[in-house]
Amino acid sequence: MTTNTITLGSSITAGTNSSWLSPFGDFAFGFYPLLSGLFLVGIWFDKIPERTLAWSANRDDPAKIGSTIHLRPNGQLVLTHSNGTEYLVYNGTSTISALMQDDGNFVLLDSSSKIIWQSFDFPTDTILLGQVLVMGQKLYSNANGTVDYSTGRYMLEVQMDGNVVMSAYRFADPGYWFSLTAGNQNVSLIFNQSTALLYVVNRTSIIPTMTQKVPTPIEDYYHRVTINDYGNLQQLVYRKENGNKWTVVWEPDFIAAQPCTVYNICGVYGFCTSPDNKTVNCDCLPGYSPWDPNVPSKGCYPNVVMDFCAPNSSTSDFTIEVIDNADFPNGEFADMARTAPADVDQCKSEITDDCFAMAAVLVESVCYKKRMPLLNARISFPSTSNIVAFLKVPKVITRTKFKTITGVNLHPGCSVSRTLLCSIMALLFAAIAIYHHPLAQLLYVTSRRHLELHQVDEAREGDDMILTDWVLCSVRTDNLKAIVSHDPDVLQDFNSTNDVIYSLTANFSATIGEYYHRATIDDMGNFQQYVYHKSNGSGWISVWKAIHEPCFVNAVCGVNGMCSSPDNETVTCNCIPGYIPLDPNHVSKDLDRVLNVDVEGCKVALMDDCYSIAASLVDSRCNKKRMPLLNARKSTSTKGITAFVKVPLKSSNPGTREGNLLLTLLLLCSLLSCNAQNQGNITLGSSLTAGSNSSWLSSSADFAFGFYPLTNGLFLVGIWFANIPNKTLVWSANRDIPLPTGSNVTLTKDGRFVSTHTNGSIFPIYDGGAASSGSMQDNGDFVLMNSAFALYYHPITKRFKSRKPPSVPYASDFNLRAFTFQELYEATDGFSNRIGKGSFGTVYSGTLGFEDKEIDIAVKQLDNVIERGEKEFLTEVKVIGQTHHKHLVKLVGFCNERSHRLLVYELMKNGPLSGFLFREEEKQAGITGQPIVLQIARGLLYLHEECDTQIIHCDIKPQNVLLDEHYTPKIADFGLAKLLMKDQTRTSTDMRGTMGYMAPEWLKHAPITAKVDVYSFGVMLLEIICCRRHIELNRIEEETEEDD
Repeated sequence: MTTNTITLGSSITAGTNSSWLSPFGDFAFGFYPLLSGLFLVGIWFDKIPERTLAWSANRDDPAKIGSTIHLRPNGQLVLTHSNGTEYLVYNGTSTISALMQDDGNFVLLDSSSKIIWQSFDFPTDTILLGQVLVMGQKLYSNANGTVDYSTGRYMLEVQMDGNVVMSAYRFADPGYWFSLTAGNQNVSLIFNQSTALLYVVNRTSIIPTMTQKVPTPIEDYYHRVTINDYGNLQQLVYRKENGNKWTVVWEPDFIAAQPCTVYNICGVYGFCTSPDNKTVNCDCLPGYSPWDPNVPSKGCYPNVVMDFCAPNSSTSDFTIEVIDNADFPNGEFADMARTAPADVDQCKSEITDDCFAMAAVLVESVCYKKRMPLLNARISFPSTSNIVAFLKVPKVITRTKFKTITGVNLHPGCSVSRTLLCSIMALLFAAIAIYHHPLAQLLYVTSRRHLELHQVDEAREGDDMILTDWVLCSVRTDNLKAIVSHDPDVLQDFNSTNDVIYSLTANFSATIGEYYHRATIDDMGNFQQYVYHKSNGSGWISVWKAIHEPCFVNAVCGVNGMCSSPDNETVTCNCIPGYIPLDPNHVSKDLDRVLNVDVEGCKVALMDDCYSIAASLVDSRCNKKRMPLLNARKSTSTKGITAFVKVPLKSSNPGTREGNLLLTLLLLCSLLSCNAQNQGNITLGSSLTAGSNSSWLSSSADFAFGFYPLTNGLFLVGIWFANIPNKTLVWSANRDIPLPTGSNVTLTKDGRFVSTHTNGSIFPIYDGGAASSGSMQDNGDFVLMNSAFALYYHPITKRFKSRKPPSVPYASDFNLRAFTFQELYEATDGFSNRIGKGSFGTVYSGTLGFEDKEIDIAVKQLDNVIERGEKEFLTEVKVIGQTHHKHLVKLVGFCNERSHRLLVYELMKNGPLSGFLFREEEKQAGITGQPIVLQIARGLLYLHEECDTQIIHCDIKPQNVLLDEHYTPKIADFGLAKLLMKDQTRTSTDMRGTMGYMAPEWLKHAPITAKVDVYSFGVMLLEIICCRRHIELNRIEEETEEDD
């Protein structure tokens, strides 16, 4: 054994096959080669043929050959990519040496041999013997086995509540596996070094032990615990002598028994089957095709996209696929609608008749209609046994063999060489770009597949909006037998021993007997307690309500409707952008999450995901939404939240369609009093006839039972307040099937209670046959005597809990950081590293500590800032602070201190585009013309048409297009341009720009529009295609000499 101490100044180069070994040679640290030819800085088992990777520092940014990992003399551990960019693995300065230990832990040591940094503290997908995960630490699976080691879809987390959870973390997945240790403190997941057992501990003891048995002796085996790309946590061993593979010694029982139960294992619209309950087979649902046949987990896309709610659609446009023993499980409360009871034919009919529904499952006798897209379609025995799944599949219409792109038919035989096509396009563009903007618009529309992104304006008061998909509910722990009673003035919860456990309303201050009382859930989904003064009342007065923001109610405005309530009293229902009401008279959990994004990042995430139609930005979380949308709203609690809706471009709006598909949840609570008085018996054979105005009254005549008239001329068999003008209904027996005039309700001679339609059909209200009389009581309860049956329903009702809206941090006008001049002076090392100079000042590079990390910055120091310069500086700060796009250079902050005017940008490490286009040596491999042209066009289109305030750049040229570390182009210096408000069409300004790129309008002193940027873009496009300047002085001189 050797110490293998790694001294300061040591380094390894990718592609040299060198590494830093542990003393016994079991583990190695260095560059781990990938199948792609790239490398990860990692740790691997070095003595087995597979050389299994256990840790990596750059899993999401592999390095090219020639990159280095360097333990610098100053103590930093740095990965330097072949292009010169650096990634700090460790940024401290007290390191004296490093060591690759025999337990697989790579450590940095100080002068006292104390560990100051270790790889065990930053796990990837694996933990090794002796490694511990504490609360807050996570493991992330690989994206695709040993092919793609980047961060994958699954996460194991030791949560702060003490539970160890596995989840598909990018989706609204609460977790598909739990350790059931929530509520414990100081919880850790330990992989014991001496016993090789995996278990969870709290501060005092082992809670559950996962591993029961491992092969012995322990030291004869290599050990690891890994969360794999199938979402399974496995403990594996590999025999050191004569071993030939990793063997699983532990995995969660239910995943081992039913691997298809892992969330989203086959991707969106994928279909998981496992005939042997060991292996996973991923296919596509009927009517869908795989995105990547080689990587089934990427999911599937629909073969045909069809709007089943279009005015001309019909049931002949689709078929219903019925799949036995299959399920489309959603998260709790995430289903679109439920129908019960139902059988196979009824569930099939439900999905056929509902144009919003694409899928459903029948579980026992409940039909669950599903929201889209489907994430977890599967057949898995026994969990999906006896479940029937239904899927609406569009019928494929035979198409011509011509390909259609944005309305133009292209024959497959038409092919033009790339060079010739690009040249023709460039010449045409340059000829017409002065006055028109078609190419950029064409590229933009084509790339976005005829979609607009509508954003609810966060700049205007009251315009904030949230898209949610939760259902208001409450869960009462240890009080499942609790009931809600009316006492009679206070709504309270009682448990089985009649103890009050929760009071909904405060004590009623007036005399109880002077008022009528009721508690009702209304058609807007709110549960309220009302009173009505008996002698001089003019209307029902609400004394308590469960929901104080009416737009909180689930689906209050129906599918794809948007709710707004400026006063938190009334509800206004409209359609979200791009939708029209099915009936103008009746407008009645998350798909995916992206973290640490701003408005532009959320917009890009939505546009790049073909499955997502809507999203909302809450703080820095972009939550993509399932369809259809049920709860779009603007209310007090949605302040600071921004919503996005993807809207197809179309020439005209389709006509409206008759029908009301408003989804409403209705509940009736009848009220019980212990001191009810009986007016008198209703004898057997008594009956009432609809339209006769007769009824059975209580003794006080406060309540009546009979036929309640509706505005449409039909009647409900019901109970109402009889002594008030509006005769408020409190109960009905046939709310879904009103009866016509002439129908009757009868207490029959044989003791049954039935209603009879005029066509002779009979609806039994009570069919027991044991009643001897009936009574309308003074508490509003109609009962049948001498029978165990009473005509009121007294459910165990869960109380509503007010949900406090989450606090939203105040957003400043600029959303930028204000720096002091001293901070920027130090960050740029005294403005010593100049990287450029422009018309407005000099640019320096630097490094700045920002939000617990260091970022590279570019600082523009503005020169001669007087009057006009000061105005333009303020314009840039205000406008760019609210302008975000992936193809615009991001402004990080500014300095406005005394005479100092500085702008702080993200550093574009590869400099201006001109540096790659016009240098003599061979062009950089990372630069390709076509993608760069598209990306610059998108950034320019954003400035011209998508900003709240239109921006004309006025100086588009290769020097003002910068390249980041991935050679992605970003437009710079756009904030110093003259601004156009949206309601203006043209403006005049002083001459600006660079000779050779300036449009004729500048020279003619004509009004300036966005077309001047299009002209400059056309000139730059020619330069990109030809890789030469449009004007080269040396060529002009040579031609002049030849002429002479």
